Amino acid sequence: MICSIRFQFISRFDISHILLLYYTYISLSAIIPDIACFDEDGSRFVNERLRSGSLDEQELAMKVALLGKEDLWVDNYGRFVLQGLFEFGTDKMKEELVARMCGRDVVSLCMHKNGCRVIQKAIRCLAQEYINKLILKIRGKILTLSRDPNGNHVVQRLIQVMSSFATIKDKDGTSNAAASSQIQFIIDDIMVNIDDLSTHCYGCRVVQRAIKHCVDEQKHAVVEQIISCDVETLICDRYGNYVIQAVLFNGSEEQIASIIERLTESDQLLKFARQKYASNIIETILEHGELEHKTKLVEGMLLDTRHEEGGYCCLVELSKDRIANYVVNKALENCDGGLQEELFELLSSNYQELSKSRYGKYVLQTLRKHQSASA
Repeated sequence: MICSIRFQFISRFDISHILLLYYTYISLSAIIPDIACFDEDGSRFVNERLRSGSLDEQELAMKVALLGKEDLWVDNYGRFVLQGLFEFGTDKMKEELVARMCGRDVVSLCMHKNGCRVIQKAIRCLAQEYINKLILKIRGKILTLSRDPNGNHVVQRLIQVMSSFATIKDKDGTSNAAASSQIQFIIDDIMVNIDDLSTHCYGCRVVQRAIKHCVDEQKHAVVEQIISCDVETLICDRYGNYVIQAVLFNGSEEQIASIIERLTESDQLLKFARQKYASNIIETILEHGELEHKTKLVEGMLLDTRHEEGGYCCLVELSKDRIANYVVNKALENCDGGLQEELFELLSSNYQELSKSRYGKYVLQTLRKHQSASA
């Protein structure tokens, strides 16, 4: 009781600094769980002692973590003891922690707001052999975890770390193929559920992580699965559009060309540029894409079939639209040379029509700005 009262009093005077000046784990052994779980300042003290303290202090913290009355695995602040041990503890400590962790309901731990942070720290700090033990505990639950607000971060971290292990080569120059094979079941589950995950607020992050970090063979397989499904739905989806953008940044030339083709075929460009989420993809290509891909999009924007029955000028229609006018502005800002001149000319020749449009006026403002800059 006295310790508790003193501790609450000290906490009002920046406990982390006072504790670091006068105390070690050894001198505070009776109240380490209270300190660890009390507040943010207490957790700072815990981490700093694990970082700079003696081996005896680390072993004492380990004992507290495994035998203490508090469930540090899911405590808002107490979890920092475990995270610190995973980061600064000895190999023997980490091995014991992994054994204790795998003895719990790992899936529930992954889905807990604090537990998932402990799991992520473990994945970042453990050797591959220990991560493999953790992986075994989540087989068959990848879809559940990927759709969970906390669990998706664990799946992302596994993909990132194990894929990085796969790029490490031994003395003979041989890649660590075992690392990528250990998460193949994750990739398989992603591919089977690609439509569902790509259009889910959390699942789409897992798909993007696979596209960005997996070894080439796995990445290629995931992207091919995406291209083989309903790409148009993904392009126009609130979350799916980010998956398509990940393909454009990380796919092969053939895969990127396939997406560009979907965007520009027939009158699809006019449709997609007017759609809230699809327009993000087009703007991303215009700002960050390769020249050939920008050119393909701008050529589609310059399409003018007004001389035909039912024809239209794509650039004019885009400029007058409340969403697509941003696409036109992005094209003006990121094109130069002949493409920019063609855009200038077509917009200038339709000045009267655009000046009567609420959104067309914004495009004309951008046009005048760039014409003045290039004069």
